[in-house]
Order: sequence, then structure tokens, then C-alpha cells
Amino acid sequence: MNEAPEILLLCVNYKNPEETRNFLKHVRQCAIQDNVNIRVVVSDNDGSMQANASVPGAMVVTDVENPGYFSGCAFALEKWQRQWQEWPRWIGVVNTDIEFQQGFFTRLLSLRLPENLAAMGPDIRLPDNTPQNPFKETRPSIADIKKWLFIFKYDWLFKIWDEQWRKMRKKKKTAIDEENIVLSPQPVYAIHGSAIFLRPTFFKKGGTLQYPAFLYGEELFLAEQIQQLGMNAAWMPGLRVTHNENSTLGEIDINQKRVWKFDSMKYLFDKFFNK
Repeated sequence: MNEAPEILLLCVNYKNPEETRNFLKHVRQCAIQDNVNIRVVVSDNDGSMQANASVPGAMVVTDVENPGYFSGCAFALEKWQRQWQEWPRWIGVVNTDIEFQQGFFTRLLSLRLPENLAAMGPDIRLPDNTPQNPFKETRPSIADIKKWLFIFKYDWLFKIWDEQWRKMRKKKKTAIDEENIVLSPQPVYAIHGSAIFLRPTFFKKGGTLQYPAFLYGEELFLAEQIQQLGMNAAWMPGLRVTHNENSTLGEIDINQKRVWKFDSMKYLFDKFFNK
């Protein structure tokens, strides 16, 4: 495809080349079924995609520094922009462990949305049907951020919090009434990070994916930028994505997660909330 794509997907490969290749094939199949011009740029954060066979519509760029998820996608976008002057209609920041429902991209392109909408999140479900959007409907208070900083500071307290959070998430799957679901964009503060679709306006107004912290808190980083730009975010019920949660994050030591969460929350607090 020589023409500029209608949809550009940005993703990261880190120690999961097989999963990434399968994702590229899945997107290619979606593009054919939906008759939509889609390109994917993979930020290869560990070099394991070097032997990757060519996949139509995909481009692999290597960044062995492993800058993380958002910053890896920022690197991918920068490389893509060096080759293309024209913006796509949507830029998707996505995990490689997701699957798009048939007709997803056709529906995405057909949506009529307000001009000031910067980001749209799909109806993301885990395999057991637990919903991941809306991720956060309202902006957290300064007290919320300070509470999280306190929890993330101590290993023993973080373990208790993490266990309770997992139990609460399992209960969430009963929270959505499938029969009475409203099939229209629902305003939110933050969208779940496994699949976020951004309009070019976000970047043209100065928004960025270059995240100074590592791995955690990207949703809030994006949400705060959107608010500062005078724009909005929404999620779209019924525009379905399945999130299989096969990420290598599951292999990270719990104490390392705590440290990264603390560092990310400290950055977000200093940057956006401590004013």
C-alpha cells in the first residue's frame, strides 16, 4: 500500500516476538475483512523481531533501549513520520495481546464524534468478560494521588493493596448491563491503555506519547495532557476488543512493579497535581 493509511497502529515488542507476529497477522486479516487501509509500526524494544518475516502493512523499528510502552510507541511514530507527511484518521496505541472484533475498523471510521474529542477507547473486555473501560471516569484528587504514593512506598502495604485490587476487578464484570448498553461515546477522564485511539489533532496541538516515567501511569499522563489541551476523551460501548493479558508484565517481580508504580505516580504528582 503506497497511499497513507486510514489507521496507524503503534505497538511494542518486548520479549514476545511470537505474540507480536500473531498480532500483525490478525491486523492484516482485519484490514482485508474490513477493507480498511491499516499500517502497523512495531517498536522492537529488545531486538527479538530482527528475524521477523515481512508482514504486509507492517514496519519494524528497533529501539534496544527499551523505553517502555508509550515512549516505545512515540519512537515508532517518529520513525513513521519520517516517511509519511500525511496523517491517518486515527493513531492507535495498542498492546499486542488484543483481538479486534470483526468489523471493528469499519465502525471506528464511521463514528461521528465531536471535533474536540482527542482520544477514544473501545469496549475492552478480558476473556472472562470483565470490562476494562471506562478506566477512570473522573480525575483523581490530590488526596487520591498521595494515598497511592503512600501505598506504593511500602512493600508489605503494596502486596495487600494489589491483592484487594485483583479481587475488586473480578467483581467488575457484573457492572455492565449488556441489554441496556448505550451505543454512543461516553465521556471519561482516562481510557485503558491496552487500546487507545488518538486523533491527529492531539499531536498537532502539542500532545506527546514521550513518557518520562516507566510503564505505569500512562493513562493518567495522556488524560492530563488532553485536559491541558482543552480536549476530551471518551469510550465507545459495543466497539469490542478482547484483551488476553499475555503481556510480559506478568513476569516482573512484584517489588519491581511497586517501585515503578511509585516512581510513575511521583512523576505524575509533581508534573500535574502538585500545584
